[in-house]
Amino acid sequence: MYCDFLGRAGDEIFNQAAKWQAMSAGLLKMPLVMRVSVGSKYGAQHSQDWAALVAHMPGLKVYYPATPYDAKGMMNLALRGTDPVVFFESQLLYDVAEQFEEGASRRATTRCPRVSPSSAVRAPT
Repeated sequence: MYCDFLGRAGDEIFNQAAKWQAMSAGLLKMPLVMRVSVGSKYGAQHSQDWAALVAHMPGLKVYYPATPYDAKGMMNLALRGTDPVVFFESQLLYDVAEQFEEGASRRATTRCPRVSPSSAVRAPT
């Protein structure tokens, strides 16, 4: 779905899917992946980016890959998880061919390492 329409499903995403696991004391799992297209490729009405807003919603995981290789690994993580994930896809990546890592097998399953937000932020050197 285009990111612009995320607000139309706001209650279901931000108040329901994001909180069901916590409200059930962990009894319910929410293996839900919402793919959201972001960018200016298709005009002004389909170019909003709600990533910052969604990242501040408790209970939601946000993945926003920068390369096709990252997208493959992050989608693999999202599909294997039990948490609701909003998977933002940059429209600029749609025309980019897959980039292969040196020494990696095409048949190997790509998995990105899970990192906490605090470990992803690096101090300037």
